[in-house]
Amino acid sequence: MAAAACRREGAMSRSGWKWPAVGLVSLLLVLLGAHLAWEWHRVRLHTPKGTIRIGMTREEAEAVFGENSAWHWRRDWFWTENMHGDEWVSAAFDPDGHLDRAAVGRDKQVTSRIPRPSLLQLVRSWLTSKGE
Repeated sequence: MAAAACRREGAMSRSGWKWPAVGLVSLLLVLLGAHLAWEWHRVRLHTPKGTIRIGMTREEAEAVFGENSAWHWRRDWFWTENMHGDEWVSAAFDPDGHLDRAAVGRDKQVTSRIPRPSLLQLVRSWLTSKGE
């Protein structure tokens, strides 16, 4: 009887660890989902004519925007103006002909670009930035 009383009042039993473990696993799954969604998003750029992604070939990128787009080529990068109203897109390719980086903007302002920083880089920069 004394052992049973000590067991109830003493150290936490295995059943006491069940809900904290469920909470920890749930938190880890949410973090994994956020990481995977961020990694998928960081290499894709949505434009008014379609979506381009890191690693696309030059032909695939041209197919997204259509054959009638007014592309301007210079070495390994291209751009188009007046893509949709006053928007433009610029893309650079590596020596193998795959998309390396791209940006989309309005007027002279860049509105979005790829590749974006990883989630870890973003959190690290947020934590180390000085409050202004």
